This record gives sequence, structure tokens and C-alpha cells, in this order.
Amino acid sequence: MLNILYYSENGNKFIDQETLVLCLKAFTDKNTTRSSMNKKVVEEFMNQFILCLNTAFEHEEDELKMIDIFNIIVSFLIFNNKDIDPEDPKDVRELIELHTNYKERISFFIEIIQKFREIHINLFRELLINTYFHNFIFQLLRKGELELRIKSHEILEILSKCMNFLTNEELAENEM
Repeated sequence: MLNILYYSENGNKFIDQETLVLCLKAFTDKNTTRSSMNKKVVEEFMNQFILCLNTAFEHEEDELKMIDIFNIIVSFLIFNNKDIDPEDPKDVRELIELHTNYKERISFFIEIIQKFREIHINLFRELLINTYFHNFIFQLLRKGELELRIKSHEILEILSKCMNFLTNEELAENEM
């Protein structure tokens, strides 16, 4: 996995946008998500990503780069993630594939943010202040499919944990 990463001046590892999007496509494609090899590669990628996040917060310019990378991930997995459009005439197989990929991308996003800890507060902030993200969550809640509504609740549960991090941070700042 290290061959797709490059190093900053501070020695931290980063991935370029084009490679990142290609990886995300491969990780969330319905034809690869079920293979055991894909699960191993995804786990290694997520471990590397979290490791990069953890070390990036030691240097401000690296932290900004990781926020940019996180925004690319959110854009691909959430904002540019298209579900079935009833107005769009496609054959049933295409619709099923589109919907399956839609759900896989949301699941992958959930896997990523589940690994976040208190150190990643700035990334949570990015989500909490983003109105597109709010709209996405509300759209999921309004979906007729139970599985998608459950995914929205999972995301909200993770964000509520984040709110505890933020509240604790603010309380600590006020005590000083």
C-alpha cells in the first residue's frame, strides 16, 4: 500500500487525489467488495489512512492536507454518490448495480468515521458545518429503504460521539 503514498517535508504520507479516487472506486465497487482480498486491502488502506491522520496533526500544513484528503473522500463517498433516479430510464441490472454501489459507498464512509477518535475533531467539524452533509443525512432518513435509514442513524450516532469530544474540548478550554 505504501507505493501509492508520497511523503511531505515532515515525513508524513499522503496520497494524490486521482489515486485516492481510483482506490475508493475499487474499494466500493460491488464486484470487488465481497472478495476477501479486497477486505484485506481496504483494512490496510484504512490503517494507513488513520496512521497518516494521527501523525498529520503534529504539523499544521500536514493537518490541512489531511483535511483536504478527507474532503475528497467525503465528496466521493457522500456528495457525488448517486442513487437510483426513478426518472432515468435504465435497465434493471444497471439500477441494481447503481443502488448497490450507493450503499457500499455509504458503508465504507461509516467504516472510516468509526475509526476516528478524539484526535480527529477537526475532521468531525468539517462534517458538522457542511450543509450538504446535513442534507445527505436527511435524505437518507427519508428513504423508504430501512437499510439506508439505519445507515443514517449509524452516522448520527458516530457524530453524537463527536459532539461529546467537541463539548469536552470546549469545557477544557473554558477551565483554562
